Amino acid sequence: MKFLPDPDHEKLISWDQTPVRWLIFYYLTGVIAAVYFIMAEEYFVGLVTPHWMKVVFTAAVFPIGWSLGSVWFYKRGWLR
Repeated sequence: MKFLPDPDHEKLISWDQTPVRWLIFYYLTGVIAAVYFIMAEEYFVGLVTPHWMKVVFTAAVFPIGWSLGSVWFYKRGWLR
């Protein structure tokens, strides 16, 4: 029996990979990673940073960089 190639084999996420869905998916994973980064920083390093700085980092800076960087790496073929 010959197995047909799976058309979803090259996909990193299972739904249609439109740029908007890609950015939303990686924005949400970036938020999760940023929360864990902040928790690890507070536990291991203990820097005293203002609350607003943690919020901006968690909600904007890290997730946006994470999602745009992931798209850039995927387009260059490094995440396939």
